Amino acid sequence: MQWLLIVPGPSDELFWKGLLRRGLLPQVSSIKQAGGDDRMIRDAGEHLAQGRRIGATPLFLPDLDTHPCVDSLRQSFQARSTGAQIVAVRRAIEAWYLADEDAIRSLLPKVNWNCRGSTDALQSPKQVLADLYRRHHAPKARSYTPREFAGRMGPIFVPQRAAQHSASLRRFLDLVSQEPNR
Repeated sequence: MQWLLIVPGPSDELFWKGLLRRGLLPQVSSIKQAGGDDRMIRDAGEHLAQGRRIGATPLFLPDLDTHPCVDSLRQSFQARSTGAQIVAVRRAIEAWYLADEDAIRSLLPKVNWNCRGSTDALQSPKQVLADLYRRHHAPKARSYTPREFAGRMGPIFVPQRAAQHSASLRRFLDLVSQEPNR
């Protein structure tokens, strides 16, 4: 049995596919983009059905930055007695990007990024990353585009290295390394 990873949006999907292509998540069979955290909740039954059709256990990976949907999903799964799992990304996926100092330095070499503690504690990891991006591209002031950055981060991100600075990423890696329970 493998995992079906359900992610909120297109940039998340692009990032995770970069990791899958490199063979870093062998227990994940496929990724599905939910169209946002709200749709992740609303369409949970559809995601569960897709998991059954392909023989995979859904693993939902919502961001907690815009919608604290984890409790709603948990209630839905408990009512249905599913084997689905949820790992909440603290604030946003950008917190996990920032946890991989080497990857950030590789993509933004003009800024000297160092993690000082857990990136899960950052109040606005999207804003931190956008600020680093602007500083790197100054004086051109090029805009940060989440999808473009995710596409560049996926091929170089090392989850085990980043997990040193993110407890929520460690929880995800611990869960995804196990055989799903059905």
